[in-house]
Amino acid sequence: EEKAPKYAPQKRWQRACISVAISPYKEMPRSSVLIWLFLWRSAAVFAGVIFPADTFWNYLPGRSEASPDDPSAWRGLGFDTSSWAISQAPFFYENQPASATAYSGNTDLPDMFGGYTCLFLRKEFVINNPSDIQELDLQAMSDDGFIAWLNGTEVARFNMPIGEIPYNGTASGALNEPVPQQNITLDRSALRLVPGTNVFAVQAFKA
Repeated sequence: EEKAPKYAPQKRWQRACISVAISPYKEMPRSSVLIWLFLWRSAAVFAGVIFPADTFWNYLPGRSEASPDDPSAWRGLGFDTSSWAISQAPFFYENQPASATAYSGNTDLPDMFGGYTCLFLRKEFVINNPSDIQELDLQAMSDDGFIAWLNGTEVARFNMPIGEIPYNGTASGALNEPVPQQNITLDRSALRLVPGTNVFAVQAFKA
């Protein structure tokens, strides 16, 4: 498993910003997953990058539940991903690579089209002093849908049905393009950060 990146905030009351871009398509089947995390000292002052857009993730194609005995276990701290693959974001598949609008990324998933409807991703990162973080800003673009968890607690859901979604579930429907960016702010009470290793988990779905 990739070693968790470390970031020690330099000043109290920093803002952390997680940005997610997930883009499966229905009519011209393709998919991409792009996630990165920043820290901010304030709304206008950049403090540092925890992990960039082209970071490496532990990932698992959704051919079955990521943790069959407990479908939620994979989202939390301490879950063993030694059997998962590691690769670089963005993850994608493109069913029409010769088209003028063909998408490309760092990790091609050619078997996703017709093979499975979701992708499980986990990324560990280290926060030395959680009390230094004031809020998280989650920015996401998704076509078709995703659910995100921080240390096992759901923090974002876009274009997905309510409740637990099985590995063979789908997003609520295909979206018209361009898909608008989603902006979600989590205050200190919702962060659930712990000293040391934290984990950000995403389950991305196509419609």
